[in-house]
Formats: sequence, structure tokens, C-alpha cells
Amino acid sequence: MMANGKGKKSTQTLAAAGPKESVRAFQGKIAAEKAKMGNYSKKMASSVRELTTSIKDMAKNNKEAAKKMHEAAASMRSDAVKSMNAKVSAFKAAIKAQKSENKSFRNEINEAAVKLRTDGIKSMSDKVKHFRSQIRYFSTEIRAHTAEVQAYAKAFWG
Repeated sequence: MMANGKGKKSTQTLAAAGPKESVRAFQGKIAAEKAKMGNYSKKMASSVRELTTSIKDMAKNNKEAAKKMHEAAASMRSDAVKSMNAKVSAFKAAIKAQKSENKSFRNEINEAAVKLRTDGIKSMSDKVKHFRSQIRYFSTEIRAHTAEVQAYAKAFWG
């Protein structure tokens, strides 16, 4: 070895580094790594495609579920109105009987009938509004998650 540290390496240093590999062996290892990375890339692409498909299916299913929930809310409201109309009709019959017995309570009874109808319809309207707000809440939750996954897929694959 030269005094300034430059020059050939000692045989001890080369022996400590390990056995030399041929260029072909090294190229074979590189090709094997490329094949592994290719397989990994294919698996990742497949996973992303499956995930994207699942997201689209989930969004479609939730859209259909939301539509069904809206229809159910409308059906509930119409059923409630029908039920309330029957109760109001019965109440009006009682009012007519009371009118014939005592005309002095006529105004009070009419006000009670209106109040009963108004309160019943308002109560049902509030319940339907709450039900629809729950539907909107779940729809936004689903859209929020869908956007995140699609952004991830787009960022990963370009």
C-alpha cells in the first residue's frame, strides 16, 4: 500500500468484502427483482381496480337505499295523514253530538278539533323531516369516504 492511502486495496480488505459475483449472476438478481416488482405492481393495480369497483357499487347501493328511504318517509307520512283523518272524523262526530246537546261550547270544540289536526300534522311533519335529515347525513358520510378512496387511487396511479 502507498503511504498516502491511495492505491491498491490490500488482499485482506478484498477478502473481507466477500466472494465476487459474476455480472450475469448480478443481472439475474436484478431481473428477479424486476419480476417481483412487476408482480407487486400487477397485484396493486388489481387491488385498486377492485377497490374502485367496490366504491362505485357501494355508492350505487346507497343511492338506491336513500331513494327507498325517501319513498318510505313519504309512505309513512301519507299513512299518518290517513290515520289522522280517521281520528279527526271520529272527533268531528263527537263534536256534532256535543253541539246538539249544548250550543254554548260550540266555539271551544271547533278550536280543539283544529288544534288536534294541526298538532298531529305538525308532529308527523317533524318526524318526516328528522327521518330525511338522517338520510342526508348518511348520504354525505358515504360521499366523504368515496372521495377519499378515489383520491388515493388517483394519487397512486396518476
